Amino acid sequence: GCPDEYLVSVKVYICFGGYHIGGCLGGTQTQVLEKVCESNATSCEIDLEKTTAGQQYEVSVQTERYGMWSPWSPVSDPLTVAHPPGPPIIPGVTHIDQEYIVLYFSPPSDDGGDPLTYYHVTYRKCDNVWEGYSCYFESEVELASVPASKPEFKAVGLERNTNYDFRYKACNQVGCGAYSPWSKTLTTLR
Repeated sequence: GCPDEYLVSVKVYICFGGYHIGGCLGGTQTQVLEKVCESNATSCEIDLEKTTAGQQYEVSVQTERYGMWSPWSPVSDPLTVAHPPGPPIIPGVTHIDQEYIVLYFSPPSDDGGDPLTYYHVTYRKCDNVWEGYSCYFESEVELASVPASKPEFKAVGLERNTNYDFRYKACNQVGCGAYSPWSKTLTTLR
């Protein structure tokens, strides 16, 4: 630990759902968190407990040193708590060959409030396909993680004249969202 003269207490006032005049008013819910940080620190991380993913919050900060509290800082612009992305749409197909299929992915409408980092792709090999019905499949296989900046993927090493279904999920720094629906059944060439 550091000697007391090198520490500063920080209070964070979290406001949402109302208006502000020197703090949270008007029936808003609030939360005050306290943490001791080194006084020469340029930042101090505080865990925002009991926050809700996707909810917007505004923050005001007050510091204490030697028993003296500073005034509350101006209330921040609204901040949104990030969460995993929403489910994307069905994967698209650009090319089918004998031993590979090229897919492309579209970002979900909800990125979770954080930039997408990658897509996680899975497939299932279908044994039987009946027109108008999903395939009967063996087991789902995790295929790859694809950078979100390059949303096209070539699934290689597939068997000739074989049925496959594909799906994917979008991920950000918070985590991965739900999978897309399965693609329509795709058959590699003979």
